Amino acid sequence: MARVTFFSTSKPVIGQKTDTYPEIISNSIEKEMQRLDPDAGVSCATQIKNGLAIIAGEIEADSSIDASKVVRKTINRLFKNNSL
Repeated sequence: MARVTFFSTSKPVIGQKTDTYPEIISNSIEKEMQRLDPDAGVSCATQIKNGLAIIAGEIEADSSIDASKVVRKTINRLFKNNSL
């Protein structure tokens, strides 16, 4: 299977806890990618505001993930569990 590469840039921004939620979302993307492809190279950042999440960065892997599904699952977990 061919390696897939994505690239973009972003800066995490959110209300009171500026970096916390975006970092957790970015980490969930990175962990899911590493779970599917332990040799994947993953570097991503997240920007969130008013119901919008922008995932950006660079991913080199032999597999792919449904990033929107991972983001939604992570956001639901954060707000349902009040884990922060």
